[in-house]
Amino acid sequence: MHVFAFNDENGILKVTPVQVVTCNAIGPAQSFWQRQVLRKLGARPCHIAFHPTLDVVYVLTQYGNAVSWLPFNSRTGALEPASGSSSSTSSAEEGAPCRNTQACCLPSINSASELNVSADGRFLYVSNCGFGRGSEDSVSVFGLDAATGVARWIQSAAARGHPRHFTTLQSSSALVVALHKAKALARYMVDRSSGQLVLCSQRAVGYPISCVAVCELSR
Repeated sequence: MHVFAFNDENGILKVTPVQVVTCNAIGPAQSFWQRQVLRKLGARPCHIAFHPTLDVVYVLTQYGNAVSWLPFNSRTGALEPASGSSSSTSSAEEGAPCRNTQACCLPSINSASELNVSADGRFLYVSNCGFGRGSEDSVSVFGLDAATGVARWIQSAAARGHPRHFTTLQSSSALVVALHKAKALARYMVDRSSGQLVLCSQRAVGYPISCVAVCELSR
């Protein structure tokens, strides 16, 4: 991950990054085909999110299927090496071994897509796209430690149809997910105390969706 400085007055980035930080977290219990992808393409960090109150940055690796957290210096912008990581999927988090040799050889690849920290800094959400039998289409929920920002897996809510991007309402009471393959939008209610998700509606739109945004109108 590259850190760039920019000019406050004109917003122009400096050509050379001021820091380069390695971020290649990989979740446990990867399938045979996932390991082949990792060997060829690497973990591929794809998204970052800042904690709203703590000096912590969260990084998601697309093929590593993992979330890592890095201490962040809010005065200098410098990042420290990751202090911890967690799997982004429930199957890898549980670490259950494959007991069916034939099924284990079928193509099964997970691709983490998006992450977001709740406005109150209590929860982290990650979307996972699954390709093939045994993979996972889900939105995972993590609880964040109030003092350290360490993430702890709580739930992986099913989101069938390749969840890509998602967004939360400003009130943090609902989460809207773009289901690319299903050509639909899914709306989840968010339990404000536990952060867990409950699917309450899904609406087809007739075309693949890669990005979604919510505009809450004034009343």
